[in-house]
Amino acid sequence: MMRKPRLSMCRLPLLLLITGLAACSSKSLTSSPSESLVLPRLPAEARQEPTLPFCSPTCVVALTKKREDWQKRLIEAE
Repeated sequence: MMRKPRLSMCRLPLLLLITGLAACSSKSLTSSPSESLVLPRLPAEARQEPTLPFCSPTCVVALTKKREDWQKRLIEAE
């Protein structure tokens, strides 16, 4: 009676091994060489403007004001 379950236990690893080897040996569809994709250029309206090499005046003024506020807070904290 114990022989039948043991036989099933031996077949399971063998079945898994055969299934794994069969899966590895079959030719995959994704392994075929694909054609190179050609991306179209964006229209001029869709492109970002080039970044400026300097900050805008409003940015500099806002940063200066923030620094002054931070300095005041540090002085008041002492």
